[in-house]
Amino acid sequence: MNTPTSTPFSYEAFDRHMELFLDMCYVFLKEYEEAHFQEKVTDLRSLCIKAARVCKMTEFDLALQQEDVMHHRRNKNNDYLTDLTILHGKVIECMHVAKKETEQAQTSSTENPLLYVEGITELLPSIGKWMEANEEQRETFKLMIDLNAQIQQKIKESNEQKIYPEITSKEHFTDFLHFFNMTSYLLYHFQRMKEIVGGEMSAEEGGRLLNQAVQQYLDSEEGSLAMHRFECMMHFQYPDGFNADDIKAERRKLVNEVPASLQASFMGFADQPDQLALSLQDLPTIPTVEENDAFLLALAKYQWFSEILYFMAHPESKEVGIYNKVFHTSVGGKPVDMKKLHEKIGQMIDLASRKNHWFCIYSVLKFRNLIKDSAAKHFAEQMAHPDWFPELPKELLFNGDTLTEYNGYLNDTLFTAWNQKDYDSYRTLHHKTRWAPDLWRRFQVLCYSMNEVFK
Repeated sequence: MNTPTSTPFSYEAFDRHMELFLDMCYVFLKEYEEAHFQEKVTDLRSLCIKAARVCKMTEFDLALQQEDVMHHRRNKNNDYLTDLTILHGKVIECMHVAKKETEQAQTSSTENPLLYVEGITELLPSIGKWMEANEEQRETFKLMIDLNAQIQQKIKESNEQKIYPEITSKEHFTDFLHFFNMTSYLLYHFQRMKEIVGGEMSAEEGGRLLNQAVQQYLDSEEGSLAMHRFECMMHFQYPDGFNADDIKAERRKLVNEVPASLQASFMGFADQPDQLALSLQDLPTIPTVEENDAFLLALAKYQWFSEILYFMAHPESKEVGIYNKVFHTSVGGKPVDMKKLHEKIGQMIDLASRKNHWFCIYSVLKFRNLIKDSAAKHFAEQMAHPDWFPELPKELLFNGDTLTEYNGYLNDTLFTAWNQKDYDSYRTLHHKTRWAPDLWRRFQVLCYSMNEVFK
């Protein structure tokens, strides 16, 4: 499913595609038995195209929801899971009808290569593994995998141009298999999202994700502009500068910018990200996206004030001691000690034995919310700067390509969430044949070891 996309992922677009896909499915399945054969063919192929696009978007959905401290997608996930469970059953019923028509038909032809939906057959072995615990599904998936493998082989063997005057019932059943494959994949995705979003979160993990959410909001165009406007307004109101009492007074006013449902949590734990994150998970209702953004902006302002107060109390912390273009200078309202960070990265390098282990170092730093500029090239350039690690052993020398090589699931999701299923799916789907089958495990073990240096 290598569906290209030229626009950034957004949940507005994702929901629009999902809801349209579900509506199209229900209309198609409701009228399937009475519809004219050519109408079935056209509608089913339209559904396959729509399904391929939605399946591609789930990769971004997985990465984002693992970083959602307020789990504002929880209700939507459950709605999609319910709809897809019902839909999946109806698809199976219609497949039986299509299969019976295929068996009764006296015509046969070589499958048309143009019918093939690129990439879907590579998903099948992984889908089979995901569903193998379900006894009822096992035989269905085995049949699906075997038939698709045969079809794919026919496509590879077909090198000459042919004319296909009509679509046979057998070819239509092949389309149905593709459609069933993708609805199965979507069903699995939302089952997995229910587990991720519905699980308990530790205070430490919640605080880390909350600080990450604040930084990501400030990195967005909307958040960056809002914060810049606020800072300019503060300097305008206090042209001679502000003292500690001024800052504390302005900081208390921020509660008025927080949505009412979140004010109690903000007032109680704005200085304690870990406890604030736990408090947010106990809210009776899930905040809307607009409420979430307003809360993150207020928290960003609070942390900005806290950072100024810290520098007032510790003026020596403002000294510029080491070159930095890649890392955040503060996390959660507290400045990052670059010299200490240099020491920690040095300890991580001691655990590395080859250049691709820099991907693990990068992943841990990203996990700890320290990466501001996520461009692999810029990270590699900074690590080679004289202030950092210019004289690495030959076996550890690397550049941006060392990091971008692993830009699939291993990069998009947190290393704590890497698993065999996702890795196998990505490795097969994108033909990463040079990656060892257990690379995800070795990288994950190394990341956990490197993460320990921060504790």
